[in-house]
Amino acid sequence: MLRKSSMLSVALAAALLLSAPFALAAPTTWLIDPAHSSVEFSIRHLFSKVPGKFTKFSGTIVYDAANAPASSVKAEIDASTITTANEKRDGHLKSEDFFDVAKYPTLSFESTKVAAAGELPHRYAKA
Repeated sequence: MLRKSSMLSVALAAALLLSAPFALAAPTTWLIDPAHSSVEFSIRHLFSKVPGKFTKFSGTIVYDAANAPASSVKAEIDASTITTANEKRDGHLKSEDFFDVAKYPTLSFESTKVAAAGELPHRYAKA
């Protein structure tokens, strides 16, 4: 469940970019910029929500304005960089009980479908 939440953040950010009505002749590729992006999650624990994030990740977004379904998103996350601001909990999340970071050091996401969802606010549209 935790893995899906973190990847959902990446997928939602990509969906926003891919729904823009850019008038480009060829597909455009963007790198996911860690300085302006984040991979965050929250999980319910008893009566509260625990926030967390991964600090090392990378990926690409390919947008084809002429053929939105041909667009794609790929992302990789360094599983060992999970942090919830609690060392004991982080250690447990890295263990075999959850991510098994020793065996699976990278979380990978690759889109299987891209569809236009509407227009972005004017400030993101190209003139």
